[in-house]
Amino acid sequence: MKRLAILVSGRGSNFEAIAAHIAAGRLEAEIAAVISNNPEAPALGIARSRGIRAISMPSKGIDSDTYAAQVVEALAPLGIDLICLAGFMRRVGKPLLDAYPQRILNIHPALLPSFPGLEVQKAALEYGVKFSGCTVHFVDAGVDTGAIVGQAVVPVRDDDSPETLAERILKEEHKLYSECIAVVLSGAYRIEGRRVVRTATELKGKPPLVRLMEQAETDTRQYLGPAIAAQLSYWRQHASYSEGDLMRFLKEWLRREQASRVLTIERNGGISVEKIVLDFYPERFTEEERQLARKALGR
Repeated sequence: MKRLAILVSGRGSNFEAIAAHIAAGRLEAEIAAVISNNPEAPALGIARSRGIRAISMPSKGIDSDTYAAQVVEALAPLGIDLICLAGFMRRVGKPLLDAYPQRILNIHPALLPSFPGLEVQKAALEYGVKFSGCTVHFVDAGVDTGAIVGQAVVPVRDDDSPETLAERILKEEHKLYSECIAVVLSGAYRIEGRRVVRTATELKGKPPLVRLMEQAETDTRQYLGPAIAAQLSYWRQHASYSEGDLMRFLKEWLRREQASRVLTIERNGGISVEKIVLDFYPERFTEEERQLARKALGR
């Protein structure tokens, strides 16, 4: 079992989401330790309540490299495969980067490279962007500059405030982070320059949704148009489907006005997007999305 260390500074909602995915069997890993540079961080209490090793390592008055060396020492006996930053409000020092090369992930609540740093929702609204979202990336010596593993997109509404936008982005963070962690732990990727390219994986063992969607490209082009079909084609060619990718694809389908059409995925079996939503993975969709699927099927 691959072992994670989570570094936090505050409430740790992304840590909780990762722990929940592990508990539900959606992420094959275990959290070996939660480390906080803030001794008052609520995440430490949450970790202890889950029976996870919680380590308070105050960083006040300590430079980044010295603190990073202390973290390396604390993690050394734990056999850590991947470090995940979850609201960790310190720059990662060189000793930690050297000890765990390309084995540290961060999640940022914006679509990098736009809006790195802090107060990103405020910056996005002031700039007038129409879409925002979140990014999971490898950590390097810069600030939010590492190679991007995955992103999720959230529309910006005209009545959004920084708080409402942040709330919607956070929901996507809670899904995206575990999906990207799974990719990195699987080793099914390579880094080409700044690009993280997912590599071929065996079809055996993929969830039913993936097996069904791998037959859908031509039907997708007919019903949803070339843009979404091109994305699906890319996934097919690189054998890089993840369940999270496909959930986002299905949600895009349901948001479109063509939801009354049935996209047949298995021509003989008559399996449709809407049937997948209702019969395979209903818990992964909102009630509004389930209603759209029911309407399309006349249920």
